[in-house]
Amino acid sequence: QKGEVVYFVKSSRRGAENAIEEGTIVRERQAIIKLPDFTQMKVNAKIHESRISLVKEGMPVAIRINALPDKKFKGVVHSISPVPVAASWMRPDLKEYEVEIEIQGVGKGKEQLKPGLTAEVEILVEERENVLMVSMQSILGIGSKQYAYVLTEEGSQRREVKTGKTNNEVVEILDGINEGEEVVLNPRSSFGKELQEMEAKQNQLENATEKKPQKKARRNKKGQRKKSLKNKKRLGPGKHLPAGSSGRKKRNPAAMQNGSRR
Repeated sequence: QKGEVVYFVKSSRRGAENAIEEGTIVRERQAIIKLPDFTQMKVNAKIHESRISLVKEGMPVAIRINALPDKKFKGVVHSISPVPVAASWMRPDLKEYEVEIEIQGVGKGKEQLKPGLTAEVEILVEERENVLMVSMQSILGIGSKQYAYVLTEEGSQRREVKTGKTNNEVVEILDGINEGEEVVLNPRSSFGKELQEMEAKQNQLENATEKKPQKKARRNKKGQRKKSLKNKKRLGPGKHLPAGSSGRKKRNPAAMQNGSRR
């Protein structure tokens, strides 16, 4: 049976090890050769932790090989790693999960696929119909709100929009823009000063909300909290107000005596 042998050469900080040669002593668990199986080609993709919850086994995948720009391949998510890939020392906080994608329906193009080729994958996590979409470059966020500049007969009009799903290229528009209207791409380049003023006002509102003073309970000289007049009215006959409290009303001594307990 014909095949292709790829010699395994491990590289480290001390440099690459010598290739396997005839007569070399083989140690236990030493990788000597790799025998790729072209009938079961796969792609190992890395998905960021913020997106990994969207990926499920069995989802369809569109695959593009950089070395074969004119060809498109189909695939399916085969497995998802339960633990993240070991982070590098340059980016220790980066969390990515490895997803194994099987290439399907290769057919006659399988002989053009080689181990180690770079691929781009697009996983279809959800499919919607009759969706109004605009480019992500036309949407900007200020605080908790999102805006877009729409071209009208009077000129550019800033509108608050409500967005839905996105694929990092286009975003779904739920409200604020109508079908057929034109939007401004990268509005910060044209309306930078106006947007800076809006962001400054938004920051002032947020800071004022955070620094808003709260009313504190007042204490009298004895360290007791003063009761409000409303609470004083609830005191029934025979119950005396605390000493030193303000707003004490004069009562009929006879009524006080009749209402007291013996």
